[in-house]
Amino acid sequence: MLTVALPKGRIAKETLEIFETLFGDGFLFDDRKLILETPNFRFLLVRNQDVATYVFHQAADIGVVGLDTLEEQGLDVVRLLDLKRGVCKVAIGMKVGEKLDLTKPELKVASKMVNITKRYFEERAVSVEIIKLNGSVELAPLIGLSRYDSRCSRDWCYDEAKWA
Repeated sequence: MLTVALPKGRIAKETLEIFETLFGDGFLFDDRKLILETPNFRFLLVRNQDVATYVFHQAADIGVVGLDTLEEQGLDVVRLLDLKRGVCKVAIGMKVGEKLDLTKPELKVASKMVNITKRYFEERAVSVEIIKLNGSVELAPLIGLSRYDSRCSRDWCYDEAKWA
């Protein structure tokens, strides 16, 4: 039996549809259940940021998770296939009218993706203080907690995002 870790939500639904297409069976979790077992598969419904951990510690054989999550966690897992789902780019957000100024002596950036953000600024030899938040990172520049924010976005890429 192959154990597959899936993130809750849209990615799980789309992945199960792929399995249905490939194997002809219906794969549907019962209401509020976290495990779906069939004769050949066991699917685990877990938090997005936990998928790679389940695979890394061999509680699951494979998992479906975004590249941003793998990059942020840095776990040594094999990346088998890009399913072309949930595509996004990391964006640096700021107040409307501001520009990203990499010449400042110390930048303050709020982010839930600390490692990705740190690498971005290190590659540009820019000193940065990163404030770890778990949500609503776009609020940080608006209230003065940080000058910028860093997040995964489908619409923007680095240096382009502008928030109200």
